[in-house]
Amino acid sequence: MKKTSLIPICNAIFNADTTVLSDGEKLLRLHNVFDDDSLKELSNAFLELEPGPVPGQEHRKRTSWRLDSMNHEAMSDEDRFAIQKAIETAMDTKFHSMGVSLWEDRESYNIPKHVDNDGLSAAMQIYLPSDEGALPNTGTIIYDGIQEYQVPFVPNNGYFISNSNTTVHSSGEQVKSGHVRRSVYFYFRR
Repeated sequence: MKKTSLIPICNAIFNADTTVLSDGEKLLRLHNVFDDDSLKELSNAFLELEPGPVPGQEHRKRTSWRLDSMNHEAMSDEDRFAIQKAIETAMDTKFHSMGVSLWEDRESYNIPKHVDNDGLSAAMQIYLPSDEGALPNTGTIIYDGIQEYQVPFVPNNGYFISNSNTTVHSSGEQVKSGHVRRSVYFYFRR
């Protein structure tokens, strides 16, 4: 990723639509996160890296490509460090580490209401373009008591939740036949 490609990501984080949930945790809705070059590099990474299952979701139709275990042009160590620092600054907190994976969800993928495992402290998911276009109703839903906030699955948009192991969320509607949902998922540990 070019250094100039970090500008849109940082702008998306610092200019996010922010909702403070009833427990004080935050939902940031991010828009126009990556520039065209970064989107192309992320798309190429699906072809260049070795896929694997998502821990805890082996029975679901989700495949993962790790971007944090190598210095790939789509996301280098330097890029990850800059993104983690932007989140830490925006959220006024520190994280011990941040991991990054690409995700591909296939036909019938759906995950019901849940919280992330105790090993994760916060999460950020950015939706990527696919040949089929936007799948808005499959976007993540955040539950705050009786209030629901859906982040539509629209390419180059996404969300950050400040405490994913206490904030209840789901994936929205199932992925329809003939469609694929792609995203880049950042997970943070305190």
